[in-house]
Amino acid sequence: MDPPPSQESLCTSSEVQGMQGSQALPNVSEPMLPTASSPFSVPKNSSLFSDPGTEMPPSASKISSATPPKAAGPPSREDYIEDKMYEDCGNDESEWVPTNQRGNQKSCNAIRTEITRFLLSGEMTQTAFLEEIGCNNNSYGRFMKLKGPWNGTQNGVYWGAAKFFARKKLGEEWEKKFRPAAAKRKREGAATERKNARKKLDEAASKLSADYAEGPVYDSCPDVRRKITAFLKSSGTTATAFCRMVDVPSNALTRFMKYKPVSGTAKSAESMRYSQPGAAMSIYPRAYHFFERLRIGEGKPKTKKRLENEAALSGQGFQLRHDDGRRWKYIKTVPGLF
Repeated sequence: MDPPPSQESLCTSSEVQGMQGSQALPNVSEPMLPTASSPFSVPKNSSLFSDPGTEMPPSASKISSATPPKAAGPPSREDYIEDKMYEDCGNDESEWVPTNQRGNQKSCNAIRTEITRFLLSGEMTQTAFLEEIGCNNNSYGRFMKLKGPWNGTQNGVYWGAAKFFARKKLGEEWEKKFRPAAAKRKREGAATERKNARKKLDEAASKLSADYAEGPVYDSCPDVRRKITAFLKSSGTTATAFCRMVDVPSNALTRFMKYKPVSGTAKSAESMRYSQPGAAMSIYPRAYHFFERLRIGEGKPKTKKRLENEAALSGQGFQLRHDDGRRWKYIKTVPGLF
């Protein structure tokens, strides 16, 4: 026979309701249905609590669902560049190499040409460009002096400049894809600049003196290069248009601008007379005579440096060759002849 329940275990129905907070304990003999406080509750207007033949209002029959994710916006310029930059090499920066349109690695000569054209455009100074790629003037000078398609791959300028131009191209691609209006404005602005450049070029051509007789060259190669850079920047003329004006091949200007003065030589006109890299190129005297005709047509006087060069070179001008022409020659002597 079961023992009678203790006083502590006995409680009335009202006490049970008080303990459960006005909610009576469910009858174990009846099926358990979800309630409003149950974690598995369903709306009262659902089919579980309504008659099968009763039509539910549309608002009441809808069951809440998860909010759909918002459509992702266009990637930022930096994210797009980072995603596309190393996409072909499995996102491994150490395996990245600059490639051309054919998929082959760009040579050092191709990078040197890109650097020269970019600096000639005036978009960025050489100092700012070197800061951007993380290189110094010494590395830049050594890289630009090297010859050969693959001579310079160990130089930091090659990799820094290659990544700079690759990122620049991807940035233009992003702008064209996600900012078509801005890209269109840039194209229109570039077209306007080219139109203005043609006008300035025509104005410069009209100022050229017709009574000019070509004579000796009194400007050094560095001086002519500085004049070319200043003219291209001020007039907005392209390198190709300038080459057409002075009647030289379109790639002559790029090759001429690559040359640097011989290190260790003095800056006097006499010492530079026979040590001018690039002096043998046809663009050197033709560009000089172009600027002389322009100076005379505009009525400008000769500069102080120009007068000093005339006095130092005795009216003969700079030699149109890289050096003085002297060479060492081995002469084989005949035994017993001397």
